[in-house]
Amino acid sequence: MKTELIKFNTKDDLRLEGLVFEPDYHCTQIVVHVHGSGGNFYENKMIDACAKDFTDVGWAFMSFNNRGAEIERIFDDYKTGMIHEEFWDCENDIEAAIAFAKKRGYKDIVLQGHSLGCNKVVGYVLQRGFAGGIILLAPCDLVHVKQLWGKIPAMDQKTRETIWRANAPADMFRYRDSVMRGDVARLKNDIFITIGDEDKYIAFPTSAGQYLASLFSGTSMTFNLIKGAGHQFQEKLKELTKNITAWLLIHAKDFGTKREIIYETERLVIRKWMLTDAADMFEYAADPEVGKYIFPPHKTIEDSIERINDVFRRYGQADRYTMPEDKIDFAIEHKSEQKVVGSISFSKYTERSGGTAEIGYALGAKYWGNGYMTEAVKGMLSFIKKQGIAKRIEARHDTENVASGKVMERAGMKFEVIQKKPSGTNNLRGHGDSVLYSILAEDIKD
Repeated sequence: MKTELIKFNTKDDLRLEGLVFEPDYHCTQIVVHVHGSGGNFYENKMIDACAKDFTDVGWAFMSFNNRGAEIERIFDDYKTGMIHEEFWDCENDIEAAIAFAKKRGYKDIVLQGHSLGCNKVVGYVLQRGFAGGIILLAPCDLVHVKQLWGKIPAMDQKTRETIWRANAPADMFRYRDSVMRGDVARLKNDIFITIGDEDKYIAFPTSAGQYLASLFSGTSMTFNLIKGAGHQFQEKLKELTKNITAWLLIHAKDFGTKREIIYETERLVIRKWMLTDAADMFEYAADPEVGKYIFPPHKTIEDSIERINDVFRRYGQADRYTMPEDKIDFAIEHKSEQKVVGSISFSKYTERSGGTAEIGYALGAKYWGNGYMTEAVKGMLSFIKKQGIAKRIEARHDTENVASGKVMERAGMKFEVIQKKPSGTNNLRGHGDSVLYSILAEDIKD
């Protein structure tokens, strides 16, 4: 993950600072975070959690100071901070942040707000017609919050009137009386909302989901209630970011939803994994016999979703399939059934062995004995040769998995040696010997 301190100006010439966190590889999607009242771009632990977990799944993350940062900030004769801000100034702040992200090359932009930042995000979307995704973390009832806080003597009149009073422009989430804002109900964006059931700033948090579903009835809304979480999500940050990243991957327009074919055989399509493949993966990966020698069975579909998310990260890092000492995994799709029935992968060890790749595979049990795996492996060998990925290709199997060895032989690979309890191989039992097969790229028949 790369981190950079950034600065940019609003159209009324106010300088805003922030941080941008980016994956170690190129991406075109970013989450822009809008903090709450008195917050800033760096102190909340939520910032660190989001930065790490978002970049892990191929999303950049940007956090910046808006006009409500800290209690009070003074720039020459201009005052900002939570006691001086006027609600609709948030438009200029968010607009400048989005412009900065676009100038940096980001195309898919998601706005994320926390606390009062949620109101600012929704307000911006209403005024500027932003069509991207929205994440709202702990959207609170501001009148209820003000009652808990009590009077703040130094607060400007414009701040009280536009943010903290009933029916103010910022008064959008009225859990206290279940009143619906008509303008908010007109939104059509994809929205992810999460709150904690112990958030003291949300009146009746356990029933907030029903109110929010009605408020955002025109949107595609995903709601999540995190048990044991307060307003800052404290010890529940991992659960928070896991839920957000799952939504981000579904929201992404071209990441995990685009069918990208690697090669085809007579009966199979070998392609990149897609988000919609999770159910197919779970169907075969939950069978203990399928992964007996290579991976533990998936217990829930969440295991399959997590595996696909990890594959997406590897796709993002890949540069013409030349990652040293890492694995790229592809789905095996049955042409006539139009479903995924297994997987095939290769790992390239360029730096270690001067051009050697290792292939691996798994196939649903109901498709065994029909030559599908041999067909897929032959195609993979040809693909590796044509792409110039490696000069030598290896494959190995557990000594007890004789059928896998037959696949390697029928694909044209030659037996080399039995390796005694090899280290570094993905052997589920952890103590078995393995059989090594190999073939040179020049010997692969087209």
